[in-house]
Amino acid sequence: MLRRWSNRCRRSGWMWMLTAGATLGLAFAVAPVTQAKMPDGETPAEETVCDSLDGGTAWGLCNAYCEAMDCDSDDPRASDQACQRVLDNFMVHDPGPIPCEAPVCPCFDETDLDDIVARCEAPNSILSCSGPPSADYSLRCSGSGVASFVAVTRSLGPTERSCALVDDDGDPSIFVFNPTIDERHACMELLEAKQSEGVCDEGP
Repeated sequence: MLRRWSNRCRRSGWMWMLTAGATLGLAFAVAPVTQAKMPDGETPAEETVCDSLDGGTAWGLCNAYCEAMDCDSDDPRASDQACQRVLDNFMVHDPGPIPCEAPVCPCFDETDLDDIVARCEAPNSILSCSGPPSADYSLRCSGSGVASFVAVTRSLGPTERSCALVDDDGDPSIFVFNPTIDERHACMELLEAKQSEGVCDEGP
């Protein structure tokens, strides 16, 4: 009986030691991974450039291209051929531009438009909008209760265009003359998306 008991104790002791060793080994193996950083200095959990995608293969390829390989940077961590292969594969799963290379509006972003809408919550203020069929797109807060705050993109002619974010005294806080066509389209899409939320008191 004593021998059987001691054997069980020895077996239990060995099992405990093996379990503890495996657990410690796993902890040491996982710890460096959880602290690992991407080439841009952020941990994977902090990455946001691909968050607009709904997971799946396209999301994984986006993170490979934009974050792990830094293909959109001036100093990529992979060859041109490797980056192109990942990009081609991404386009198979998602026909849109890969997020880190998508054109952006050079004058304002969604946060700026949210600020305009928030300012127009004040009494005696009006949020007016312009858009199709006009060639000009805008979101403008004005009235006796607030200083003017405008985000606008304009077509100035067949080959001339502009965008601006104008605050308070009417002088452009940001003004870009002749943004690229893709950049202007990015501005227009931002304005259209905000207007589609039903925020306008006047206009579209």
